[in-house]
Amino acid sequence: MILFIGFGRLTQSLLPFIQSEETIYVFHKNLRDEDYYNQFKVQYAGPDMFSKASHIFLALPASAYNDFFTQYGQYLHKEAIIFHMATAIMEQEVISYTQGSKVVPCKCIGQADQMVTDKRGLLIVPEAFEQELMWLKSFFSKDMTLQTGEEKDVLLINQHATKAALELAVSIKKELHKKGFVEKWIDHSLEVTVRGVIKSYCHQQLGGFGRDLLKELEKQSEGSGNEN
Repeated sequence: MILFIGFGRLTQSLLPFIQSEETIYVFHKNLRDEDYYNQFKVQYAGPDMFSKASHIFLALPASAYNDFFTQYGQYLHKEAIIFHMATAIMEQEVISYTQGSKVVPCKCIGQADQMVTDKRGLLIVPEAFEQELMWLKSFFSKDMTLQTGEEKDVLLINQHATKAALELAVSIKKELHKKGFVEKWIDHSLEVTVRGVIKSYCHQQLGGFGRDLLKELEKQSEGSGNEN
């Protein structure tokens, strides 16, 4: 039995990438009606079913781990494999919550819901968990890339990227407000223009306008470097 603990954005973003034909079960505290789960093609599992789960995706925020294991840890099978996914908590701390279950860091680089929009995702698993990595590769479709790496590095890159993105968004909003643009234009520019330009830059697919601006930026950078 495959069980997802937590049914928020992360779980719902991962579901479209699953290619396994096994029934997927989910648990969260706010029980909904059957039609709600049917639209995601999953079934609800209460604590009385936890012991049947061989693979558990712990898709909770780091702040919820302690409460979950305190209240429900006793129901988990000791031989279950737990894929813990919260970026801000490390493997050793999760192990301290469990009763002998195997804990496997499985961390997402990037925003969960953006994976669905882009129809591709990236999950990182430490090199030591070779068998679990192979299982994950068979569980998810080819649109979900699985690579080896350290969870501390995932935390670092997510922190840096998130901070830079927020600083950029705040700076752009402030500047465009000064120029008198309305909020709707500004938000659309951030959501569509900025994200689209960055994506095009990463894939070397900038249009003529973008390429010209990039050349100007590169010349400015070269000039600044020569001055030093």
